[in-house]
Amino acid sequence: MGKLFPMMRRSTRLIVAAAAILAASCSSSPASPDAASDASVVSDVGTSPDATSDASVASDASPDASPDTAQACEASGNWELDSYFCDTQDITAAFQSVIPTMNAVISTSAAGNCVVALTYTAPACTESERIEFKIASSTTLSFKGIDACQPASCKFSTNDAPCVVGDRKVERTGSVTLMIGGINRIKIESDLSDNLCPGTAKNIITLRQK
Repeated sequence: MGKLFPMMRRSTRLIVAAAAILAASCSSSPASPDAASDASVVSDVGTSPDATSDASVASDASPDASPDTAQACEASGNWELDSYFCDTQDITAAFQSVIPTMNAVISTSAAGNCVVALTYTAPACTESERIEFKIASSTTLSFKGIDACQPASCKFSTNDAPCVVGDRKVERTGSVTLMIGGINRIKIESDLSDNLCPGTAKNIITLRQK
């Protein structure tokens, strides 16, 4: 998703997230998806064992006293593009006219971060990259770079720069919100003003769970 238009640079191609593509085709539209339905993700916490247990059974198996393992990413699962906004401008249709399919498989890293394996698919090119972050109102989105191009050096359009493994590796600040209810969604906002959206407009990508 590089220079689909001359003003774009491959080094900052996307998103969630991840693709400098269609800023020139942004047009006014309704505000970005309402996050009012956001629901806090609450982890169940079990009560501690009864401290009054007989000393005679003190040697019985007890809860593991070792440090807690990292919590799994709450958004783990399979996702697909729901919408792409530049602030309040909906560019979803323009994006999908160039890249019809964007899928995301979210898993958990050893540190408990959410790891997003993104795949962009078009007739002429399939490209994948990874992004890592925590679900939080203020978080660092670590773009790990492109890890596959099929075929090698493919392009999504004639004006696109060739796909290069290792390209688009950068860290940005942003926010990630998990919205639960009906069809679950995850909203990824980043300050990639030099990415797909023009000027200081935020890239706001919403994924829906498959």
